[in-house]
Amino acid sequence: MFCDGLRYHVCPDKDESRLADDIGKRRALLESGQFRVWSITWKDLDEGAGVTTLLTRVQRELYLQFFDKDPQAQWMRDDERKSRSSFKLLWEYLEHPDAAVWAAMAKRFAASMLQVNPPWSAESVHAEREALRTSVKREPSRLIEANRAEGAPKRWAGLDARGNAVLLSELPLTAVQKGKFEEGELTLRLYDDAASRREAAFEESWRAFLHAWNVLQFHARLPEVVSTELLRQESGEAPSPSVRRPSTMPPAAGAPADDLDAYARLARDFSDAADMLALAEALRAGQLPVPVDAGSLDLPVELEALLAWPAQRLVLVQAATATDLASWAAAGRRPARC
Repeated sequence: MFCDGLRYHVCPDKDESRLADDIGKRRALLESGQFRVWSITWKDLDEGAGVTTLLTRVQRELYLQFFDKDPQAQWMRDDERKSRSSFKLLWEYLEHPDAAVWAAMAKRFAASMLQVNPPWSAESVHAEREALRTSVKREPSRLIEANRAEGAPKRWAGLDARGNAVLLSELPLTAVQKGKFEEGELTLRLYDDAASRREAAFEESWRAFLHAWNVLQFHARLPEVVSTELLRQESGEAPSPSVRRPSTMPPAAGAPADDLDAYARLARDFSDAADMLALAEALRAGQLPVPVDAGSLDLPVELEALLAWPAQRLVLVQAATATDLASWAAAGRRPARC
């Protein structure tokens, strides 16, 4: 659980903030597959502060159209849930941590966002997604109405936004037709450049961004979460974050064939480390799990670790001292030289 204060994390009076580092660390934790991540702000503890979210498009007509099991009751429950603060949602999760229930709720939120009358063109949806995920600058919306004379678009989407935060939900037409709403893709973008962070309304966008992430982390496919500062750091325009940007695909015990791109991402994201390409290729050849950045994890011993496989309880350390090895062994871990 992360308790975020506006002054320390947003740094509205400074040129740089801690938000990119926050996102990198939380993505790495989710990427590990071992943790849930919850973000709470001071105003989430204030009953009078109100709730701000990017989950406002809970469309009753889509519940009736898409879901068979008591859609009216589901819509009423979810419509009420979106009005709960991140703190109240956390409390609910701690009382009832049924992953399947929360995954189903995230799926319904994402599916009920779709713009269906009229839908947007598949080409414009693709352009919007790429702009949200890759453009440092804030771009005008690329979404345009589909030409229904050409048939239904191959990709459906819905969008919700606040002043400096955007949530885009997408579903292939085939998934909509087959009711496989868990196959959707989500993009969550925060515009956290210095000028935006100085705006009085930025806090509301930031809280809405965190609120949506708290809920949508349960989606079958983790959201692609990006921010302006994070993109600038990745492009070299700003100092690098302490945690490299991880993949948004949930890890597998043994990587399946359709997740092989994770190895290419590993080689790319750690390209400044010697022999990383060879490691990535060896892991792919053996169909072995992809590691995460060890800096994102709370290790039982303070080590300058490089990579970690949390599920396998394995950590790679470049140069451990005798004291490090003794401390590691005292913590119940078995050091091995390679």
